[in-house]
Amino acid sequence: MKYFFIPLYFIFIKFITCIDNSLDYNSYFLDQKCYEFCSQIGGTCTNDLKCICKKGYSTFYINEEDFYFCNYKQYNKKITGLIELVFGFGFGHFYCKRFMHGYLQLFVEFILCCLMACLINVFYRFDNIVNNGNPYYTNIISNYYFPLLALLLLFWQIIDAILFFSCYYKDGNGMNLY
Repeated sequence: MKYFFIPLYFIFIKFITCIDNSLDYNSYFLDQKCYEFCSQIGGTCTNDLKCICKKGYSTFYINEEDFYFCNYKQYNKKITGLIELVFGFGFGHFYCKRFMHGYLQLFVEFILCCLMACLINVFYRFDNIVNNGNPYYTNIISNYYFPLLALLLLFWQIIDAILFFSCYYKDGNGMNLY
């Protein structure tokens, strides 16, 4: 029981230290280069020619020809976490363009739901043959295992939302959520 809180401790530390992964805070330019390379949408040049990103923007390096600081609009961790918490089934992953994780979660949850439906169907037929229609095994499956599966899926959904809220996940381009 004493080891139960260790994962929660690490999630809390990650939540507290959720920082921006941009290059913008240490970016100095000579003369007017700041105004040339600092994106006017997501960044501002200070008097000492330092490009500072606005909240929710970061620098995403594509190549040397198209390089601008503060050129990337980050996904909000609160919106992504709420989408995952409310809708589940990997929708938070789909929102922030983590398609592989979203499809994997959707597939696993779909397979688990289909498996549970097949088990209920098999035990319903078994009860009709062996117990003359008395739904003994069907009641066991539907009253015990189906709620257990629903709690497992709900637990997975809540853990995913907590990981989104704590900036554990990055978006599809490898950038932190803000």
